[in-house]
Amino acid sequence: MSLITDPNPQAGAGSQSNVGQQSQGGAGSQAGSGFDYRSILPEDLRNEKTFEPYSKVKDQNEFMQQLARGYHSAQGMIGKKGLIPPGEQASPEERMAFRKELNKTLGIPERFEDYKVELPPDAKLDAEKVNTWRQKLHMLGVPQSDANKIFEAYIKEEQAAAQAEEAKLQGWENETKQRLGANFDRDINYARAALRELDNGGKLGALLEETGLGSHPEVVTLLSKVGNMLGERGPRGQGSAIQSSNLSPDQAQVEIQQFERTHREALFNASHPDHDFAIKRRQELYMSAFPKKLS
Repeated sequence: MSLITDPNPQAGAGSQSNVGQQSQGGAGSQAGSGFDYRSILPEDLRNEKTFEPYSKVKDQNEFMQQLARGYHSAQGMIGKKGLIPPGEQASPEERMAFRKELNKTLGIPERFEDYKVELPPDAKLDAEKVNTWRQKLHMLGVPQSDANKIFEAYIKEEQAAAQAEEAKLQGWENETKQRLGANFDRDINYARAALRELDNGGKLGALLEETGLGSHPEVVTLLSKVGNMLGERGPRGQGSAIQSSNLSPDQAQVEIQQFERTHREALFNASHPDHDFAIKRRQELYMSAFPKKLS
């Protein structure tokens, strides 16, 4: 279009102005749109990525509205408190101060000992384990609110494990009683006597107590047989016999009944090769069973 072909010569000047404005947009104008937001920005800001979100506005009026809203939102943030991370040139003291303030904002205790643990009345937890958990939580930067949830889950797991362990031990004890039946007291005394005789230093007994294996039917049965064998061996064996002095009066009375049943022939047959041993052994048991009457 030119002045020569323009059917409205009166609009000539205005048309020339519009042509100038369009030429200013040039390569920066948006394809398929009659408005380029960069055309009204200062030249040094036209390539700033800050304004890229406005690239889809339809006209200048919409651009100004969105720009006004953005400015209003930015003004609302001014003056609010916030944490500014230390820069690359920050000193160790500044970094430490930032970390301390960040932990305070997030609810992370300053020391691991400051984690508050609310234990149920029936909770049985080792204090050392609790402190170990505190240290781990503090190292991982866990806030107090989240730590409460972790402790709660941990306590529930520990309680469930304790209940399962108690049920297992009770099951072993019940099975042992069922297996030994009427001979329970006698065989338990044999097992205890064998343990006293063979457990030098008490390490085996401590292990059986700690693990609960002292109630396991297989362990009790084995030690009972060993105790019975040691009792029958007496002074004729290579090792020392189970001393009757280690038995309580009640245990000794049970031992007498068992011994008289198993050594009846040796006790009442003077020509039996074990007669002297049987007589001596029964006498020792009687001394333990009735110490006051025979002293």
